[in-house]
Amino acid sequence: MVAFSAFGLAVGDTGPAGPAPIAAFGGLYSSATVDVIHGGPVTAYAIQLDTAMPMRNTAAITNGLTIELPGIYELTYYVNFSYSSNAYFEFYLEVSGLRTAVSAVRINDLSRTMTSFERSFLLQLPAGAVLRGFMDISAGGELYIPAGGAGLMVRRLEA
Repeated sequence: MVAFSAFGLAVGDTGPAGPAPIAAFGGLYSSATVDVIHGGPVTAYAIQLDTAMPMRNTAAITNGLTIELPGIYELTYYVNFSYSSNAYFEFYLEVSGLRTAVSAVRINDLSRTMTSFERSFLLQLPAGAVLRGFMDISAGGELYIPAGGAGLMVRRLEA
């Protein structure tokens, strides 16, 4: 309905200009304990994410998420872990099979210490993008991630 001001000018309904953005969000976390012995250096060990959080316009896949709407997204992931020997670790996300440098976290020389980190960043993602978390480990040993010790969340900020 069109209203008129005291001066006879047409004015529209109050509210934001344009349509509201379409929401897109989702996440996964690990619900099981991971306890794996590695015999030597490991490249691209998939971070196990097996339990879905609430989702809208995203879809859960094995150890990852698929983005259904293009846009600028805030991505956050975390890992709590320990390892039985000194090694360095590099954690990162892959987007549709490509390693993203902005997501990388490197942790050096751990031995039997529970270590935690969280990383957040923004990325422009196309519809159909697939997100998965990985880590590289420089030496053999036993990896331990407690239940709930890893997660990946996404939130669309803008189309």
